[in-house]
Amino acid sequence: MILKELTLYNVGVFRGENTITFSSESLKPVTLIGGKNGSGKTTILESFLLVLYGNRSRNSLNFNSYSDHLQDLIHKNEDEASLTLKFDRQELGETREYSVKRSWNLRESDSIKEDLKIHIDGEYDKSISKSWPEYVEQILPESLSGLFIFDGE
Repeated sequence: MILKELTLYNVGVFRGENTITFSSESLKPVTLIGGKNGSGKTTILESFLLVLYGNRSRNSLNFNSYSDHLQDLIHKNEDEASLTLKFDRQELGETREYSVKRSWNLRESDSIKEDLKIHIDGEYDKSISKSWPEYVEQILPESLSGLFIFDGE
């Protein structure tokens, strides 16, 4: 899995659309993110887990209620938010680009409606979107995600 970009829309301190493009150059394969306290570094890191695992990220992110967590995550005075992660993955000798978009809408009843869409090479894949929890376990099992996605503080 080669990370390409993460887009946060109305998530945490990030209002509107904010895209982070990750370096994938062979001589410079590292992207560093720095900033002052409260500037959103942890939100960026936790966004990887949230977009990939949704409610199953509960173990890693330590929240009790997924709905409450999402309500707290949506930028103040907004009623929708989303995370989109694009990455490349080698499959049968070919590089395929995945786009995982998880979006939330806050309803008048204070409930959250979540939507998950998976695109592969630009095409929506309904089957994988419906079976994403099982599919992502083949790519990066949630139980191992802490070895790859962690806060270096």
